[in-house]
Amino acid sequence: MNVNQLNVNQDFIQFMKNQVIPAKNAHPSHIRLDGQESIGNGALFGYFNRYGCRWRVNKDTHYETLMLAHDTPIKDENDDPFVVKPTRQRTNLSLKLREDLKERLDNSDEYLYIYLEDKS
Repeated sequence: MNVNQLNVNQDFIQFMKNQVIPAKNAHPSHIRLDGQESIGNGALFGYFNRYGCRWRVNKDTHYETLMLAHDTPIKDENDDPFVVKPTRQRTNLSLKLREDLKERLDNSDEYLYIYLEDKS
């Protein structure tokens, strides 16, 4: 299945509204998008557009982190819950939470697996 056949959300807010919040409401006890508690899962959960790019969200991403980013009040267009950082291997770019937001998480790791899929 190619990307054109998948639903690419116009932005992060629509991604949350269309995919994440309904999934969490259907399974309120789940910690991660895939319902598992451990072991990585690089399978695709969904896409959204941001910064003129398409971003891929993996299924092992935690709800807590996504909800924190979603619920962060945005004062203006420069106030963003995310920062773009290189992956550990420096082979791609990823979205991570701003440092001040990470302090609000229950865990020391943000468990946010969002990667650059395509530049528009």
